[in-house]
Amino acid sequence: MSDGGSRALFKNASWLTLATAGAKAGNLIQTVVLARILGITDYGIYGFLMSTFGLTASLTGLQLGLTNTVFISRHREEHPERAREVFKQVTRFASVMGISVALGMLVFARPLSLWLLNADDLTLLFAVGIALVPLSVSCGVLEGALNGFEDFRAVATSSVTHSLLTLVLVFPAAEWLSVLGALLATVSGLLFRFIYLSVLVRRHIGRLPTTAVDSSALSEVGPLIRSFALPSMLTTFALSGATWYGSYLLSRSPGGFSEVAVANVGIQWRAPLVLLASVVGSVAVPAMSSHFAQGRIRQMNTLRSNVVLFTGLGA
Repeated sequence: MSDGGSRALFKNASWLTLATAGAKAGNLIQTVVLARILGITDYGIYGFLMSTFGLTASLTGLQLGLTNTVFISRHREEHPERAREVFKQVTRFASVMGISVALGMLVFARPLSLWLLNADDLTLLFAVGIALVPLSVSCGVLEGALNGFEDFRAVATSSVTHSLLTLVLVFPAAEWLSVLGALLATVSGLLFRFIYLSVLVRRHIGRLPTTAVDSSALSEVGPLIRSFALPSMLTTFALSGATWYGSYLLSRSPGGFSEVAVANVGIQWRAPLVLLASVVGSVAVPAMSSHFAQGRIRQMNTLRSNVVLFTGLGA
């Protein structure tokens, strides 16, 4: 199992590493070119809006994608009815949360944009960007499900396709409509990814054996969220929240959104430094959850050692 587990870990991590590296490279290209097209101040506004909606989506999503990953990987073989039912309930709850938060933000779009952007004529930009919140939440849940099925090739394909499509759309849109065009292109790219992920996940769910629904499965969701997903969400919030607040303070400095633009470019260059750790974690969580559910404690511990080894070598 040690050799097999190492090979599986390396293969799956390779898929995600290539895809994530490609997506990050796309983000860097987008950052440089958009900054030139929009100008430093408008790019700062775009970057701050993306940071704001990204943080909102992280909080709204409650790391439900991670819940899907753990639960589906744990039960898809032995208790497929549990995996199917929890996926349905988690996806439904995430959709309700995302849409509810987005509607609330839309109602208060004008005061929120005035507070965050310190301008009365940018409400339309804020309103358009709100669509990123429910789409990001839903994409996170669907990607978590694919991770639970350990279909990392599909995750990689969706990530690269989304990045390339956004690149193709965002530059002409920004040239034509400035920040509004960039936001519309970003929303369109994420909408495509949502549809693409939905099709892939539904195929996996459709392949699960159809059995009687086990209502006891739902009783596991709450404890899983409290003990696993919620602490992860709080950790993400601590980092992302601090980054966002720093951007907010910069937007109020004499340099305004020009300073935010400079900081945002720096943040994009930080991403490759944490690439390997995030990829290995994404691959290891469903595998370890599956081993634990089937009582393969020795294999789980071996996999954990491999994760520490690969991450250490990468660092």
